[in-house]
Amino acid sequence: VRASWAEAFFGGLDWVLIVAATGLAVLASLPFGQKLTWLRWTAFGVAALSLVLMFTALNDVWTTARKQGVVPADAGVWAHNSAGLGLACWGFLLVGVAGFLGRRSKKRAAYR
Repeated sequence: VRASWAEAFFGGLDWVLIVAATGLAVLASLPFGQKLTWLRWTAFGVAALSLVLMFTALNDVWTTARKQGVVPADAGVWAHNSAGLGLACWGFLLVGVAGFLGRRSKKRAAYR
């Protein structure tokens, strides 16, 4: 099965997006990230974009495979997929929410 967008995505772009989303979420969770609203929104946006691009690439693979007759006609993104798709969705969602929420705890008063 050959699909141009899916080849690009699974050929390395997926790892770039995973590292970018996770890195931005970690930065947004650091103490200075609490003050940078744009960083939290960017972390959430990159994670959401990664999720949409993953679905687009998977849909491209399944559409191409159906056209070539390699898979049954009822095959799709959610049909005939393993638990990996669900885990990837939860992973991107978790990273996006963690990046958006960031560090929420306030400084504790120092004990003397």
